[in-house]
Amino acid sequence: MRTIFFVAGMLWSAGAGAIECKNLVTKPYNSSPKYFAPDGTRGEAIQIWIKGVLATIPDTRAECLPISLRLNNPGAMKTPVKGPWAGQVARDDKGHAVFGTVEQGMAAWGLWMSRRAASGQPQTAFSIMSRYAPPNDCVGSEGVFPNCRYGPNPTREYANQVAASVGKKADDPLSVNGADCKEGRNVLYSLFQQIATFEAGANFCGKEPGKSRGMCHIDRVTFDRALDGVFVSADGASGRCSASK
Repeated sequence: MRTIFFVAGMLWSAGAGAIECKNLVTKPYNSSPKYFAPDGTRGEAIQIWIKGVLATIPDTRAECLPISLRLNNPGAMKTPVKGPWAGQVARDDKGHAVFGTVEQGMAAWGLWMSRRAASGQPQTAFSIMSRYAPPNDCVGSEGVFPNCRYGPNPTREYANQVAASVGKKADDPLSVNGADCKEGRNVLYSLFQQIATFEAGANFCGKEPGKSRGMCHIDRVTFDRALDGVFVSADGASGRCSASK
């Protein structure tokens, strides 16, 4: 697996002044990140709310993006023990996967969800978030539980918000079969937008007019295309939901 490593001087020269980002969050997340996805790919298929209008991310410099978007990994997937995801080009020091494209990052999340769907076990917002952001882990993997820089994962709060996005409660069973181009894929899309927002930060995403909290917008066509190669229908055919739109 190829490792992407960029020395700090490529991003932050010794004589340069402090960087001001052009996004809603103007302070850099990391002034000299070691790992980041290729230039020209970061932030693709993701929009944020600026002054009540959906817009492409204005500043996609690596230092100006939260870690999930910096790595083309909006679902914040960790590298599997058995080997990298398809499209993964590196892993950071905490095990987060770095993808060559945002679409490949979405596909990895879709594959992870497909395994949940195939398990035969009921999937609820709480069971998903308990695996995804367990209560005995730290927000953003910053620190070692219970000594967390930003506190432990608020798993129940995450689950409540995820479930509410699809009109459910945290412990209600969810349809997460992505081969179902109606309910299943729609639920997955809503889940992914919520999770991508959790990982990027609602303050980064901005608020839609009339909404109480921020929310990043994920391009539906790209999302469906990413998941089409992951989920298969009952007859073994690939679930091509993007072609049905």
